[in-house]
Amino acid sequence: ELPDESCNPFQSAHFHRCGRGCLDCGYGRNETHQSQCREAASFKTYGAKAYGSVAPGETAMMAEILSGGPIECMMLDSVPSFEDYDGNGILCEPTNETGHNHDVEVIGWGEEDGEAYWIGRK
Repeated sequence: ELPDESCNPFQSAHFHRCGRGCLDCGYGRNETHQSQCREAASFKTYGAKAYGSVAPGETAMMAEILSGGPIECMMLDSVPSFEDYDGNGILCEPTNETGHNHDVEVIGWGEEDGEAYWIGRK
């Protein structure tokens, strides 16, 4: 069973030390309180008929979106412009940081003035 997104919004992490279900951790916009995590008493869950992975690369991602719909991707949201992004224009701020701390649903792609981009939603 998978907990509803309202349980652990925008998380891309493992919280096994705090339990395996829906956590009530008191997250704020730019802070986490993992030391205060406790498992929620009740929460909505969903099942999955199937799941899988997508081969690396843009072509494989595009093919999966066309054949199966949106895909979930992990990303690093450490750049300031990500927090302040208002949905207008293409967000492009390269970083040398590695890792991931955020999940986004990629629903499509496009190109504007010769610059390719992905369309995602939280």
